Amino acid sequence: MSAPHAQTRGTTGLPAPGSEQHHAPWCALNGQVHLWWFSLCLPPTALEGQLAALASGERSRLATMPPVAAARATTCRAAVRRLLGRYTDMEASALTISTSPHGKPRLADCHGITFSIAHCRDIGVLAVSRQFDVGVDIEPSERPVDLDMFARCVLSEAEARRLASMPPQDRRIHALRIWTRKEAVLKAAGTGLDRPLRLIDVDDIAQPLQLAGEQRCWQVQDIPLAHGRWLAAVAFDARMENPPIVARHYPDTVMSEQETEGV
Repeated sequence: MSAPHAQTRGTTGLPAPGSEQHHAPWCALNGQVHLWWFSLCLPPTALEGQLAALASGERSRLATMPPVAAARATTCRAAVRRLLGRYTDMEASALTISTSPHGKPRLADCHGITFSIAHCRDIGVLAVSRQFDVGVDIEPSERPVDLDMFARCVLSEAEARRLASMPPQDRRIHALRIWTRKEAVLKAAGTGLDRPLRLIDVDDIAQPLQLAGEQRCWQVQDIPLAHGRWLAAVAFDARMENPPIVARHYPDTVMSEQETEGV
């Protein structure tokens, strides 16, 4: 699988309403999975402009949330809608996004575009593909882990043996990778966390994974972001046959393109 690249310039603001340029070269999926990561921290002066990207129902729901949570949710939803708008050639606020009973998001009537969202602390991620389902999860690489409880509640027997055999200094990071992989697979499958995590083995991601009771198989790829400060995992339908995964920071790619075009 192609090594992902990430743009890590320090831009934290999102493009202003109306600044999106459709049909950008990076919008062509061409059998790839695109992974976008973005900051959820915007100055208060920038938040009002992001509301224009949201649907009216979203704005109403956000108005009932605590201010800090509302600000992060606004930033995340605006980034997701603006990016999906470029892939579908639609206005961000006009996109119809629904969720399955287990919370898997879907676009209505948008040319087979599939996507998955994750957020943690002050960062959000969006995975985008076409025709085949994808899932994504992210964790901070410094997050502490109770390894004994993790082994009892999350790991399969084989995963627990592998973790116990590793050098102590490597176990925490490996546990976080296992967690992000399992979350990504369950998001791609659209089943949520109702499945017993111990029955899912993602230790060997070189092999396709099949969930009990399902015909589809999944592949998983680990993606380090921001020079390893964040650990992400992307799961995708194995029928995609090892697609390149392209990781980018938003809005750096958008702004670079606009500078090139003289916008």
